[in-house]
Amino acid sequence: MTKKHYEMTTILKPEGGPDATRQFAERVDGIVNEFGGKILSLQSWGEKKLAYEIKKNLKGHYLFFNLVADGDLIKELERNFNIWENVLKFMSIRVDEKEDLDQLMSEARGIASLFERNEKKEPVEEKIEKPAEKEEEPEKQGVDDVRKYNEELQKTLRVEDDKEEEDVEL
Repeated sequence: MTKKHYEMTTILKPEGGPDATRQFAERVDGIVNEFGGKILSLQSWGEKKLAYEIKKNLKGHYLFFNLVADGDLIKELERNFNIWENVLKFMSIRVDEKEDLDQLMSEARGIASLFERNEKKEPVEEKIEKPAEKEEEPEKQGVDDVRKYNEELQKTLRVEDDKEEEDVEL
């Protein structure tokens, strides 16, 4: 069979965290390599609330695979997804765009694309600036204005309530 470009989205059970996600990605990578395919990129969309309950889960961890493979590999992956307990749902789509598959395969980053982000994080220095006294005064004025408005609004409501009571008594 000829190789084609595919996109796969999987929803995993939220238990296990990043370690379970890494193990799942490595298992998929092993199958893809065994069948001669190549994972172009892997994205973790994170844990999201599901639209409806799936296998007693209200949340799921989304993973998006971009890969070059043949139909047999996709069938094998789907067979394994049906067997693995931590996979809630999956969907495979063949991309019909005319693309140079050799170029895509040469630019492939594999499953490392998912984990590069976590390993390359550098500590960010937090800059804490104290606001100047001049900046605090307008905030206080804004709060005072809101209080005055609320007090005036309450007075008008009381006056309207009093008028209604007088109309009822007449």
